[in-house]
Amino acid sequence: MWKKKDKIHVYKGGVSWEFDIKKKSRNGIRTTIHGGWIQFRNNLQLNLGDGCFFRWIDESFHHFRVEIVKAAVLPN
Repeated sequence: MWKKKDKIHVYKGGVSWEFDIKKKSRNGIRTTIHGGWIQFRNNLQLNLGDGCFFRWIDESFHHFRVEIVKAAVLPN
């Protein structure tokens, strides 16, 4: 559904991010996020174990709403 190099837009509230998407394998079945991830991670203060759920918004496969589930913190 994506080209060899493509872009997607991710939205949360009134903020948006643009990610570079690249297909990595010869048969094109492995797709990865490249540019934009570090800024996204920092803006949302994501930590190891937090879940990111990308919900498809429209029929273009280029716009997603993100939902974040923070990892449970166990008491000491």
